[in-house]
Amino acid sequence: MASQRASEKVDLIPWDPVDEDHYQRMYSQRVACGWREDEVALWKEEVLAGHVFFYWIEKEPLKDTVKIVGKEPRRRSGRTFVPIGHISLRHIPDLNTQFSLPQDTIWIKSLYVSWALQAGGFGRSAMAQLERLAAAPPYNASVVALDTIRRDYHLSEEHLRWLYDRRGLERPKRHVSTQDWYASQGYEQIPNSAVSFYENKAEDGSVQRLPVVFLSKKLPANGLRSWPPEFPSLTTNGSLRLSID
Repeated sequence: MASQRASEKVDLIPWDPVDEDHYQRMYSQRVACGWREDEVALWKEEVLAGHVFFYWIEKEPLKDTVKIVGKEPRRRSGRTFVPIGHISLRHIPDLNTQFSLPQDTIWIKSLYVSWALQAGGFGRSAMAQLERLAAAPPYNASVVALDTIRRDYHLSEEHLRWLYDRRGLERPKRHVSTQDWYASQGYEQIPNSAVSFYENKAEDGSVQRLPVVFLSKKLPANGLRSWPPEFPSLTTNGSLRLSID
């Protein structure tokens, strides 16, 4: 099944927070993800201000309606698409300073792929394409960074119960922490970055404290030219077409 999915084509298409269908689909996916659905309204404001850049991982269809990404105009295609997840880029200058990262560092946030399609290669391919996007104008980043749940907690019984059991999902036979998953793609823990905690409110009102670590990865020094030729280029409408590994 995974190999069949891996041969499909998907796009990264900008999220349009002012379109009601886009907005509601983002909210629904955050509910399915299990946390931060209460931040979607804030994300809308941040996207419109040009501080955050959300992309659908696309596969009921939506329409491509975005006319501007950040401050850059974009020709929208108007075609329909089916989002199977989302991912975002965010400028966080304070963290760049705190961790002594280059000021052009951009942060990858909020990666989500539909539970039914996880382990099919979609997340890894979306990451590769977002890195390519981050290295290109208008972002021109030399480093990408992210935070993720700490390895030992991710593999703990407490977290596995929260991640799978409470949703009625079957636990995978082989569970890999997101920290190790990112490490397999070249991400390294940022030196001297202390573990932080994010708070997540469960449906019953209880609060879960999630320990997170900070990771980063250097992008090719000469940008897109150093990427393997099999990677596609930016399309004229500002989206990326990618093949799933």
